[in-house]
Amino acid sequence: MSTNNSQTSEAPVKAGSNLSFFEKYLTVWVFLCIIAGIALGRTFPGIATTLDAMSVFQVSIPIAVCLFFMMYPIMVKIDFTQAVNAIRAPKPVILTLVNHEKNHVCLQEKFSPFSNG
Repeated sequence: MSTNNSQTSEAPVKAGSNLSFFEKYLTVWVFLCIIAGIALGRTFPGIATTLDAMSVFQVSIPIAVCLFFMMYPIMVKIDFTQAVNAIRAPKPVILTLVNHEKNHVCLQEKFSPFSNG
């Protein structure tokens, strides 16, 4: 029994065929950002000292925040085209934020070491 794969009608996908302008030149953008960072560091040396001071247990908070915002959309597969819909109809986003904060306050009150609950 041999399987015949010649009957599949799927055309082979060409590598890089569906990349956006930004994705095609990602290496260029990375190099430009590195150069801009070096230039900013040389022009304003106080920025590096200030950013370096923002660390907890030898973990740079600015770098951690930037890495989070870089990786989070990939991990949850966010479709940024839908962000426009959230701006046009902000009610669900606002309700989610309000509900989240309400739950946070309730849990904090319930499990606080100073509460009787």
